[in-house]
Amino acid sequence: MPNWLIQIIVGLALSYVASLFQKKPDPPKASNLSDLDIAKAKEGDEIIKPFGTVLINAPQVHGFGDFKTVAITDDGGKK
Repeated sequence: MPNWLIQIIVGLALSYVASLFQKKPDPPKASNLSDLDIAKAKEGDEIIKPFGTVLINAPQVHGFGDFKTVAITDDGGKK
C-alpha cells in the first residue's frame, strides 16, 4: 500500500475521532425588548413636530405598535 494512502486514511480517522469529542454549539437565545436599541421618550421631553425635510439627530419614539416575539421556523427548503 502506498505511503500517501496510509496518511490519508489515518488523517480521516483522526478527524472522525476529533469530531466525536467536539462540543455541540448552544442554540440561539431569544431576544428581549430590552435588547433593541430604541430611543424612548421620557416624561418632560419635548415632542418635536417637524415640517418639511428636517434632520433630527436624536429622535424620540412615543409609540410604535406592539413588539412581540415570533419563533423562527424552517421548513428545510421544501415546498
